[in-house]
Amino acid sequence: MSWVRLPDGTVRWGRHGAAGLLLTARGHVLLACRSSRVDHGGTWAYLGGARLYGAARPRLVLTTERRTA
Repeated sequence: MSWVRLPDGTVRWGRHGAAGLLLTARGHVLLACRSSRVDHGGTWAYLGGARLYGAARPRLVLTTERRTA
């Protein structure tokens, strides 16, 4: 994975974009604490991450969570 600079000058993570999953139930939201090994480590976020080339969307979040666990 790598950082990508967009034409407007902003920088984003993941050459092929990102995917996320927002799980809710009865007014509650599932969040994950980001690993201290990543950007903004120790903060809370919804599940997801940068996409690998050709990754199928339903598998993206599960693959990312296994990689960062």
